[in-house]
Amino acid sequence: MGELSEEEMTRLASIVRDQFGQFLIIERFADVMLGLFEDIPGLECLSDDQAQHLLHELWIIYHDQGKYQADRSRIRCDH
Repeated sequence: MGELSEEEMTRLASIVRDQFGQFLIIERFADVMLGLFEDIPGLECLSDDQAQHLLHELWIIYHDQGKYQADRSRIRCDH
């Protein structure tokens, strides 16, 4: 498996957030990401263990992006 950079993982998480919103449950997030993996050379043939590891890392990024967005929204509303 080719390693994804932090920037590439952030970009993938952002694509999902932009297309599907920031409030996906982890099961739906995994389904969406696995669909994306099918179209990315090197990711279409990940083992189950590799895919689960990558999904975990991407979920953390996606979830953190959602928290950041919520914090920014709250700041805008407060000022």
